[in-house]
Amino acid sequence: MRVNQKQLLRTLPGFVKGALVRNKVSINTTLSDRFVFKVATEREEREQAYKLAYEAYIKKGFIDSDPSGMHFGLHHAHPLTTTFIGKLDDEVVITMSLFPDSELGLPMDSLYQKELDRLRKKGRFIAEVGTLASSPKVRSSLQQLPMMMNNIMHRYASQHLGVDDLVLTVNPAHELVYRHLILCRRMGRNRAYDRVNGHMAVPFRLNVKHCEKDYYRKYRHKPVNKDFHYFFYTQQHSNIVLPEKKSLAPGYTREEYHYFFEHQTNKGLSIHPTTRQQLYHLYHEHRVKTVPMGMEPHAPIGLTKAEMRYLAAQHQASGLMAW
Repeated sequence: MRVNQKQLLRTLPGFVKGALVRNKVSINTTLSDRFVFKVATEREEREQAYKLAYEAYIKKGFIDSDPSGMHFGLHHAHPLTTTFIGKLDDEVVITMSLFPDSELGLPMDSLYQKELDRLRKKGRFIAEVGTLASSPKVRSSLQQLPMMMNNIMHRYASQHLGVDDLVLTVNPAHELVYRHLILCRRMGRNRAYDRVNGHMAVPFRLNVKHCEKDYYRKYRHKPVNKDFHYFFYTQQHSNIVLPEKKSLAPGYTREEYHYFFEHQTNKGLSIHPTTRQQLYHLYHEHRVKTVPMGMEPHAPIGLTKAEMRYLAAQHQASGLMAW
């Protein structure tokens, strides 16, 4: 009788499972200089990332087919949403997105709003990690490339956005990795998730502010190839390219926004007029903070001229800076 190792592992005590998972993983970051990990800043890079996510999610049965051949959602339209990519030469071979909390909420709110609201009431700034997908060409590097993506995402979330907590949902098949290797903590029960066609989801939280100490405590006696504290906080990675420290990655241009969210919008994504107003406020807030006073920012994207005039009047009436 053949024994299923994963099923056997689940029967063991938690501290034993954790030790076995951490001992099994080896981090090999000796990558060819043909690989680069960065923030997607151009339309072509975003389009490749969304197409890669579509192909991976269709294959797993997580989403239904769509004529656009791309997978992205409303929260990708947020001005501070960041899509990370790993490129092999000029081809995107792995991707992951980071969604900051805002008046739009987070994708997870549809399933775990109560759990997320507990963090919000404590004043925590949370951001959701999602849309992780990789090309079949690099799936043999199962640990290597996803760990590099986690590294760039973690650095950006902590150093550039100032995130307190990262939240995410994972397939139950990957629960042991996130719980015992990445040291995430469960924040609720497994539930069927409509966003992935009813597949089960496990909700996790990673306290970014405590993460460095937690990693040091768990990994300080490990060899370098198993030391996550060294990998995330000490080791220099020449393949990772980030914006200057504390600066934010550029969002969509007006043309890119219209391309993805007006012209190429997938059939599952419909932007309600109220939501478009929320996006207007988000872009307004973001640009007021980043554009020097006296410089007129671009017209708000995704809105009609009538909507722009109405919202500009509302801003003036409330004493806020108008577009």
